[in-house]
Amino acid sequence: MGAGSYLLYQLLHYDVEKLQVVVHCFGIKMYVFNRTTKIVTKYVGNKTSKSVLGGLWQSGMKGYIIYDVARKGTPLDTGFAPSSGWGMIVVSSPNLISYDKWVNQSESVQIVMNCPDEMDVKAMCAWMKQNRQLAEEEADYWKEVEVRMDKLGPLLRYVFDQCKYKDRIVSCESTVNKMVLPDTQYYSVLGTDKMCEGSHVSHKLVKVVRVRGKEDDSELPYNAMISSHLAELTLCKLAELMVPNDFNLLVLAIKDDLISKALEDHSLFAFLSAAF
Repeated sequence: MGAGSYLLYQLLHYDVEKLQVVVHCFGIKMYVFNRTTKIVTKYVGNKTSKSVLGGLWQSGMKGYIIYDVARKGTPLDTGFAPSSGWGMIVVSSPNLISYDKWVNQSESVQIVMNCPDEMDVKAMCAWMKQNRQLAEEEADYWKEVEVRMDKLGPLLRYVFDQCKYKDRIVSCESTVNKMVLPDTQYYSVLGTDKMCEGSHVSHKLVKVVRVRGKEDDSELPYNAMISSHLAELTLCKLAELMVPNDFNLLVLAIKDDLISKALEDHSLFAFLSAAF
């Protein structure tokens, strides 16, 4: 959902007396937003970027760094940010390899950012079509987007565009159809707070959401199916491939309030289709 861009927008509107510099990194490229001079400068190369940041820090300026792993490459060296007075956030997909070096740092905090919910997307539809169409046409547009979300999940990059949506749904369904027996072991993370390692679990099918702990107010990651449509396809495919007892445990693990009532019905269908 463009988390890096969203954070950049927020930081650029923060009190300039408290934050003079905002940095946005994509792989080896770094964009420095100097809010005092209102100048944006592009740098290429990690060594050059680190030297530039050191100079800004020594001049007494305070800043914040956004490193977007999801867009390109792997995370920077953990010593990339100035030692004090600066903050840094690593934006990544839920692939542990992309940020494991950062998790082990004593002052790091893992934050799970949820996808937009139905009300968020509905508001976006209204804003996109404001003053352009009749109320009935606006409602029809939202219904089209809602159907795409149900099939694909709340992925803003695809649900607003019919062509991109069609390409993505074909790709997702192909991922399910290509599953083989060794793949099933990796889907045991469903219904748990274990983070995915490597690319064994397809992010086309699984999403990570933020949930409250049962015993306290702590927040935990939770692996869930990305949409009811893809969940039905995935469960039916897993039912064909998995040992019955293992599949039973998997379905029980995901029968949570995060899973829709419609998906519970699909889960029952998966049980029946597996002929246990």
